[in-house]
Amino acid sequence: MKRMSILAILFILIYVLFSSCTIKQDIELNKDGSGSASINIEIMDGFYDYLITFGEDANDLGYESDDSIFNKQAIDDKLSELNGVTITRISTPSDKELIIEFRFADIGNIIEAISGDEELLSFVRSGNSRIFNFFLNAETYYQIVPLVPVTDSPLYEALGPQPEYPISEQEYLDLVEFTIGDEGPQMVKDSFVTSTFEVNGNVVSQEGGHISRGDVIFELPLLKFLLLLETTEYEIIFN
Repeated sequence: MKRMSILAILFILIYVLFSSCTIKQDIELNKDGSGSASINIEIMDGFYDYLITFGEDANDLGYESDDSIFNKQAIDDKLSELNGVTITRISTPSDKELIIEFRFADIGNIIEAISGDEELLSFVRSGNSRIFNFFLNAETYYQIVPLVPVTDSPLYEALGPQPEYPISEQEYLDLVEFTIGDEGPQMVKDSFVTSTFEVNGNVVSQEGGHISRGDVIFELPLLKFLLLLETTEYEIIFN
């Protein structure tokens, strides 16, 4: 296949991020810092077709030779590097769907493994209370890679957020409109990255989300995640 043109890359970027990928994250967190996580990623048919049409060699994009979108072995290898993580499931029910499930013995071990000058995550024990924080900005974004191994691929590196090359919201929306039409900007504004936390205890308070049936749900506007122009902070306090 021919190498991607700049226009093709832009088109695929918009297509995958705004209409072609559904990501569901569910995290269970216990008082002792242990817990589990489940990540379900589904790529719609059109995105796969565009990759075949515009993409370069599948192996160069990090895909498996059997035409599955996701490289399960690479994901397994990356997660296995984290201390105390036990992988319970990595499967591709179809070529375009990925399910990752794993348990962790202590979230503190994960935080220690990924931490930089600023921490993406923190988990503090204070008496009978537990305080979990999520702190996302251009400096902490790269700590996501070990937690979501799909982001550690050449394709995602090309198409995902680029904090070292900041762009204004209006510039980005103009690019979206130019690439996919008038409906694009509103589609971006209506899109969110949603994470659901189930804590083994009573939620005392939370900041940045809302509580539904005892779970804490955070909805991050996709545009805010893509641009990383400001810090996103989430907090859960439970006992």
